[in-house]
Amino acid sequence: MENTDKVLAELVNKALSGFDGLNEFGQGPFPIVIEQLIRWHLWINSISFILFPELEGKWNYLTQKILMISLLK
Repeated sequence: MENTDKVLAELVNKALSGFDGLNEFGQGPFPIVIEQLIRWHLWINSISFILFPELEGKWNYLTQKILMISLLK
């Protein structure tokens, strides 16, 4: 599981790289960040059974980890 956390942290860091927050009008790179997180979500989901066989069928766990890591940034 420790390995999984490291991989997820790296993926979230890549997805959030360049994130500067939103301006007063709610505009900014946030939609791009969401799009990147969705792409990583789909990528992890499609190969998770290869990389992390112990997590097969446990996508909720991965989603929770991604959210926790992104909130802790």
